[in-house]
Amino acid sequence: GRYCLHGITRANVLHIARAAGIPTRETTFSLTDVYDAAEAFVTGTFAGVVPAHTIDGRVLTEGRGPMVERLQGLYRQAVERELA
Repeated sequence: GRYCLHGITRANVLHIARAAGIPTRETTFSLTDVYDAAEAFVTGTFAGVVPAHTIDGRVLTEGRGPMVERLQGLYRQAVERELA
């Protein structure tokens, strides 16, 4: 997307998702698109994959959804392999 920072963690999560057969798409999206999302997440160096619960004051989800949990697990496994 136009306003996305191209960080290392983000790139790793995209790579991991694609390797696991999870469809990925990099695009600019609107706030309306986000409101319709079943799940959302952000990535960060220290946090890894973090679910986004609230966007612009609207609750997306009360907790982690299945896709965020899957990505968190895949990311954690990749980090553990790298540290081993």
